[in-house]
Amino acid sequence: MVAYSLTMTPPEPEEISLVFRFQDFAGPEDEAEDFEDDEPCDSSVMVIRLGDDRFQVCDPTSLTPFGPLGPFLSAGTKIRVKKMDGGSYRLVEIAERPPMWTWRIPSRQWHSLEADVKASVDALSEKGCQWEWCAGNFTIQKPRLPDENAPDPSVAEMIAALARRVAPSLPES
Repeated sequence: MVAYSLTMTPPEPEEISLVFRFQDFAGPEDEAEDFEDDEPCDSSVMVIRLGDDRFQVCDPTSLTPFGPLGPFLSAGTKIRVKKMDGGSYRLVEIAERPPMWTWRIPSRQWHSLEADVKASVDALSEKGCQWEWCAGNFTIQKPRLPDENAPDPSVAEMIAALARRVAPSLPES
């Protein structure tokens, strides 16, 4: 691990190509045969280098177009990697997942041009949240404080208001 003194400049985030397989994210409930045809995938991830083979993820990142149904890295997640030929990095392990409050809001389209949606995500950013829109979903995360038993009520209300704003874009069932 790299230690930085108060007089040193913190490392700049960098974008890496992360190569992984779905089985890298398998849980104990998953069956081995679910991954028989598991081909390597890759995704761009913004990270801060912690050492030669360790990075910390900067932003919430959906790794595939499956959105909330696919692999996901939370902001602050520490990963161990192996450098590959060509400059990509192979995911070796997820070393540490930070405690986070996470909300996912389904949204059929990106609302970036709508001023009120932009204002909502900007206000959430000012409250310490990070967000991503991928594959029809907003993912919003906020670091969970050690003694925090519930998210900040003002953040929860802001997210509820955002959900009410973008939910009408979903098709009627």
